[in-house]
Amino acid sequence: MDKERYEILLKEYEVSQAFSTQMGSQVWQTASIFIALSLAGVTLLGQRADHSWARLSVISVVAFASVSILALWARILRRWTSFDAVTQYRMREIERELEMWKNRYVDYMDSFMRGEVQSQDSQQDVGPNERLGRLVQANRAYYYFESGGKAVTWIRRILMIVWLAIFIQEAIFTVLHYYPIAIP
Repeated sequence: MDKERYEILLKEYEVSQAFSTQMGSQVWQTASIFIALSLAGVTLLGQRADHSWARLSVISVVAFASVSILALWARILRRWTSFDAVTQYRMREIERELEMWKNRYVDYMDSFMRGEVQSQDSQQDVGPNERLGRLVQANRAYYYFESGGKAVTWIRRILMIVWLAIFIQEAIFTVLHYYPIAIP
């Protein structure tokens, strides 16, 4: 490979890595905003108060808006995740061409920790078994292979369920306030 091609690929790798890092930061920054706003809303509206049709209307609108925003955010996150997946794929291509190992090591460790069998292509791609054996021995004890994306997904789902629960609770209490059930 000539020096010019090497420099172009190296620069593309650096730009791709910066983009991937930025995507991860944006995911967690938006998550922190939505989590904080949802918790504030839940705290304010989830407290017991006088139950009225007006309060139920406010909670209905806020809960619907919150769940809608969280659902829209989920779609945006999927798009960001798609961009990042393509970027990671390109980084692996560049790594193969430049004989770099960072992402290929991560892929191998993820597959190893999940107990997956590597395909012939992957084994040829990542290199000699001795090198991978040393990688596993050095990292097995503390390596964690789950992504933070699952945490964001669970947080979003929990917030949506909490908003739905607050709405249902308020609807029940409001109806019972205006139409009490006589217990014999």
